Amino acid sequence: MTAHVKVGGVWKPLNPKVKVGGAWHGLNGGFVRVAGVWRKFYPAPGVLDVQHMTTGYSGLAGNQSIGFYLSGPSIGALADGTSNIFGGAQILGIYWNEAPKQLGFAMTGNQPDHTWTTMNANGVNYTRAAANGWLQSGGNTYWTWDNVLANPLANDPTVTFT
Repeated sequence: MTAHVKVGGVWKPLNPKVKVGGAWHGLNGGFVRVAGVWRKFYPAPGVLDVQHMTTGYSGLAGNQSIGFYLSGPSIGALADGTSNIFGGAQILGIYWNEAPKQLGFAMTGNQPDHTWTTMNANGVNYTRAAANGWLQSGGNTYWTWDNVLANPLANDPTVTFT
């Protein structure tokens, strides 16, 4: 769950977590004070994780990697960068390769392929079931979608997982 807090007049994303049994977990709700009254809040139904991206670019026009990737080379940024779906595991990347027009989502650890349904970026849904690949390799997990003709990660998107 991602909330926003005003810092120095600017709204910034906040991803509150709580430590339970030695592991950090995202909150499924909480309380907020509105006009002096404490009210319970919940994330949108079905939302498992929200990541605010600062889009990065690497490579030459026509052959760029665009979005966020943690290494090789590191591009862009995520406001949180850890997954509420996979118990706080590090997100390695949410990226689009201009050639061969492929969208990717990468996580640290050998993650299961059944815990989320849809990744939404800039209002476009990419279903896990439609991914052409799910690969566990070198202690990491990767999902890819081929033939994604337009860059879905432009303009610093909020990427939502359901």
